[in-house]
Amino acid sequence: MFLSYNIYEVLYVKNLYLLPGLKREREKAGLTQYQLAIDCFYECAYIRHIKRWEGGGRATVQTVERLADFFSVGMEDLADRDVYIKPPALPRSGIAKRLYYSRIKACKTQQECADAIGVCRPAYAEYERGDHPIRAQFIPILADMFDVTDSYLLRGEKDDRQ
Repeated sequence: MFLSYNIYEVLYVKNLYLLPGLKREREKAGLTQYQLAIDCFYECAYIRHIKRWEGGGRATVQTVERLADFFSVGMEDLADRDVYIKPPALPRSGIAKRLYYSRIKACKTQQECADAIGVCRPAYAEYERGDHPIRAQFIPILADMFDVTDSYLLRGEKDDRQ
């Protein structure tokens, strides 16, 4: 499964070591670095990246999401530390801010959200940035996807699910 890449979602963490989590998950699955490169990234050229990541190299959120999806684990399980995401470049307010942070908290990609509501990824990104108002029919779908209430996305009203 290919995941969306968002320029605002790049890991900026000092000493983010993927070695403990990535190597552990790869060995638990009984895969070599070469097999992981082929099975997860569909080409053997990624073996050098896997060696670098297991050795403590930095990775983009896209990569961590892809590996977490492949192993069916959370992003924190691979990083073995808190995953810090660079804040969005544009100031967000209201529903755009709640869409963005709810998506990040639910570990979903923009592409997954766009597919769920039947729009392209750039259109969904515009909703998150606040460039365009989101259609009312999309709110219940996204609320279910993020495990929040409709009223939280619309007005910021919290309930016991947050």
